[in-house]
Amino acid sequence: MLATYPGIIEKRTETDGLDSNWIDLKGELLQLAQYRVDTVQQKWYRDVYIEYMMDIDSFYPTRYSEINRLPQGILAEVFFLNACRQNMFNCVPSYGEEDIMGADFKLTYGDETRFFDVSINTSGRSMKKKVKEGTFPTLFLPWKKDFSDNGDGPITYAERYLKYGRFDGKTFLHSILDSNYIVLDSLKRKVWREEDVQKKIFNNESLDLSESGIQYIRTLEGVLLLMRRYL
Repeated sequence: MLATYPGIIEKRTETDGLDSNWIDLKGELLQLAQYRVDTVQQKWYRDVYIEYMMDIDSFYPTRYSEINRLPQGILAEVFFLNACRQNMFNCVPSYGEEDIMGADFKLTYGDETRFFDVSINTSGRSMKKKVKEGTFPTLFLPWKKDFSDNGDGPITYAERYLKYGRFDGKTFLHSILDSNYIVLDSLKRKVWREEDVQKKIFNNESLDLSESGIQYIRTLEGVLLLMRRYL
C-alpha cells in the first residue's frame, strides 16, 4: 500500500526518493493491470491491459512530472483503491468482465454491495455519457489539485506521490464525496425539478445532463451513502 500522509512533509530534491516511490507505485499498477487480465475472456481487453503493463514496466521517470505521461485512468484507480484501503473500506477492483460492463470497483458495507465506475475525465461530453440512465454510477475523481501546503500549484496526485512519497487517502476520499455530492445535487435539480443547471462542476460552464434519470440518481446516491458510512 502507498505510504500514508504523516502530517508534515519535508521538501525533497528532484532525485531524493523518486526511485523508491516509483518502484512502489509501479508494483501496484502492474498488480491491478494483471488482476484485470486474469479475470477476463475477451482478447481485445486483455491486449489493452497487457499493453498498459508493457508501458508501465519499461517506464522510468527522471522527473516527477513525467509520471503524467502514463495512462492517467489506471493511475487514478490505484490511488482510489489505496485511499479505500487506508480507511478500511471493503472495496475491491472489479473483474475485467465487470469493467467491460462499466464497473471499476465493488464496495460492500454490511449486507449492501454497490458496483460503480470512477473517472478523471470531467469534460462535458464525458459527463453526459457517464451519467446516462441505465449505466453504473460514476464517481468523478478530483485528480489534479493545488497543494498549497507545499506551494506546488496544480499537480496530479501521482506526481505529488513521486515527489514526497506520501498520500493522504482520507482527504482524497472527502474531496471525492464533496465533488460528487455537487454532481448529485445538479442531477436532482435537472431530473426532478427540470431546472436549468448553471452551477459549475469541475470548472465546466455548462453540462448536458439530459440523458440521466431517477434510477441513475438513486444508484449514485447509494454509493455516496455507503462511502459516508466508512468516513
